[in-house]
Amino acid sequence: MNATVGFLVACVMFHSVQAVKKVKFFAFQPICEGDEDSCGWAAGRSMNESAMVMVDRINKAQTLGSDYVLELDTFDTHCSGGWGLERTTDLLLLPAEKRPFGLLGCGCSGCTTNAARLLNIAHIPHISHTATSAQLSVRANFPSFFRIMPPDGPCIRSWFAVFRSLSWTRYAHFYDQGYGSLMMEAYNSILDETNGEMVDVLSGNNLALMKEPTMKDALPILEKIMQTKVRAIMFNGYAPGIRQFLCQAIQQEVEGLVMIYYGWLGTTWMTDSIESHVCTADQMKTASEYFLTSNPPTWGALSNPAPCDPSFTIGDFKAEYEKKNWGEGHRDASRGILHGRYSLHDGPGNWKNVVRGVHIR
Repeated sequence: MNATVGFLVACVMFHSVQAVKKVKFFAFQPICEGDEDSCGWAAGRSMNESAMVMVDRINKAQTLGSDYVLELDTFDTHCSGGWGLERTTDLLLLPAEKRPFGLLGCGCSGCTTNAARLLNIAHIPHISHTATSAQLSVRANFPSFFRIMPPDGPCIRSWFAVFRSLSWTRYAHFYDQGYGSLMMEAYNSILDETNGEMVDVLSGNNLALMKEPTMKDALPILEKIMQTKVRAIMFNGYAPGIRQFLCQAIQQEVEGLVMIYYGWLGTTWMTDSIESHVCTADQMKTASEYFLTSNPPTWGALSNPAPCDPSFTIGDFKAEYEKKNWGEGHRDASRGILHGRYSLHDGPGNWKNVVRGVHIR
């Protein structure tokens, strides 16, 4: 009798386990192994840690129901539009049964935009956690795209408000290929709203585009700005661009410039990847002392419940995320990203040209 009951219980347990279905998401993150400066924003490990916190909470709260569990496989896209295009192409070439239900990522707007264009065709849901390009807000162009960070249009609008408050109506705006080029439609629209009150001395000039984040490409932009004698500068792009421009200004002994940029570049962009140029950390910090930035608030009301679990608040998430990122033994203070928590592999199945992905179960 006991053996029979035991057998029945085992069968029920077996079928219960078998009934659980996996909902697979892929995550494209800027992990940037060995390529931090050319990457632009090597924040992928930290962001992936937050994603895994939420995956764990979603599964514990059975947000998807008792019959489903959420799984996340993460791959490195280097904050690169080219990587995003390649990874998404490979994703779509997978057999139907191996494709993910949706994609989280890429983390950076250039990569996210390229991924979104292909995922729209395949009708695969696409959620970006940090892409802020304004053009992604055009629902007609990106019907399968969703995000949790606001676009950067309001940040640009705040730059104009700051410069107006300082009576700086003449300024220089330059941008990089990787991100700023995606924001030019929004930037020009906001500039037009000023009805000529604000004058961009580089408007219509090919020099406004910094094609590569190098001191060589920064020099003609700096020289043109010096000719116009403006001191107020808007930089529209990733950290490597402003970093190389600032070092070039230091080398040319240019002083008194005030630049404004996106707050998501962080607080250490001027000293990160110090080996990528000839300036010292002290020089970079001194030259950028009076630079300005703007960013939407990072956290909402900490007492609000997280959408996936009413018993888990935003404050709980913040505490758990920070514990995992800054807990003892998990942070490399020189880069501010996580190490040693993931196993590296060459990608699922026979994906081609996958260099160093991160696989998480």
